[in-house]
Amino acid sequence: SKELDMLRAVHAGKGREHLRLELKREEEIGDGKPRIGLRLRVGNTGKEPLYLGSDYGLITLEPGGEEVPDFSGPRSGTVTVVSPGEVKELGGWGWSPEGKKPGRHTAWVQYVAPKTRELIAESNRLTFDVPTPVTQTDAKSISELIRELQGSDHELAQAAMYELGDRGKPSVSALVAVVENHEAPARTLAVIALGIAKDPGTVPFVIQCLDDSDSEVRGRAAYALSQIGGDQARDALVAFLDKCLGNQDFGVNLTKATESLKELPDARALSSLMRVTGEAGRVKKPGTPLPYAARYAAIALGKIGDPRAAKSLAALLVPSMTYDGSTDRFVLEAIHDTKGKDALGPLVAYLKAVVLKMKG
Repeated sequence: SKELDMLRAVHAGKGREHLRLELKREEEIGDGKPRIGLRLRVGNTGKEPLYLGSDYGLITLEPGGEEVPDFSGPRSGTVTVVSPGEVKELGGWGWSPEGKKPGRHTAWVQYVAPKTRELIAESNRLTFDVPTPVTQTDAKSISELIRELQGSDHELAQAAMYELGDRGKPSVSALVAVVENHEAPARTLAVIALGIAKDPGTVPFVIQCLDDSDSEVRGRAAYALSQIGGDQARDALVAFLDKCLGNQDFGVNLTKATESLKELPDARALSSLMRVTGEAGRVKKPGTPLPYAARYAAIALGKIGDPRAAKSLAALLVPSMTYDGSTDRFVLEAIHDTKGKDALGPLVAYLKAVVLKMKG
């Protein structure tokens, strides 16, 4: 096909000087441990389309000098077309400092030819510093950590947040005091730490934070409830999602509401979650990424496993030449888990369209 011929041309050297890879860092907080999302974007500075395969690898240089490749990241089921002047996000990798050697880690992306493994392009480089573990004799007091949590040093404040959360119940009263008496940035970190602490006794207080004046605090409170768990937390999350939809709050709060129900699914949220995926399916266009709120809602619907959700999930599948395997995989797995027969027709049509695109 023409697309495969153009792909071979790029691997042979034609137009590769116009290929740009950009690696972006996104902080993620979940499961009580820090994570870093590494998102890959590809751009074309030339005047002709570029046709790319799926051989992208995250290379990590560890403190000892060892390079560790990871080619399990972005995949596309077919050739990816990058038009002149276009910048396209392909997906990425997750990176966690947990268990890593102390010191500086450097990460970048390489795009290589599939058979020869010849290097075609490299991205910018990002660095991550993993601190030396604190020994018990060096452990800071809770009051010291609270001061750091409220300070202007962002990295120090985040480290204090995780330490306070890991200490659990002994930190709870101090964290509650921060939420009640300080500005939004410190309140946000304190709410996150309460989620990490997982003390069931804090659920009523964290539920109150769902009505905080700051949007970020409200969203983090929702996710904290999903970490703590329990029936009372579930009740509050179902109501929070309904409130977001009722207020047409489609920003960070809706994303956090669906992410929280992904972690703590509840069948009572079925219709609201279907509304989120239905709206995303209505406006989704080929080649555009699925909003995180809809992605999380799809995963939550899969965990709930109600067949009635299958058809609304199938509406999220919009095949294109830039088929997003990383996004579609979540949707396909969710449809499978619902076992809804209503999705059979859309699934067959989707499969036919993907096959036609692959054939060119």
